[in-house]
Amino acid sequence: MRPKFVVDEVVILQSKDFPQCNGETIVLEVESHKEYGWVYKLAIKHHAEGYADWWKESALRKKHYPGELGFDDLMASLSSPKLLTHNP
Repeated sequence: MRPKFVVDEVVILQSKDFPQCNGETIVLEVESHKEYGWVYKLAIKHHAEGYADWWKESALRKKHYPGELGFDDLMASLSSPKLLTHNP
């Protein structure tokens, strides 16, 4: 299996043990670990005493970027006659 995140990717850390470290961060390194699967070294802004250098994949979330269209524009494009017409 391939890692879910790659080096230099912006991710969101959601740690239950160290909530003061939560937030956006950047993946610095990715390694395979026998027990935990993929683990990630992160650029953490808020350092907690006893925090881990490496984080399990389950503590990370993908960062979703906003789309190019606003909601109304997106809905208008989806109901466009071009999309509703079927040309066999």
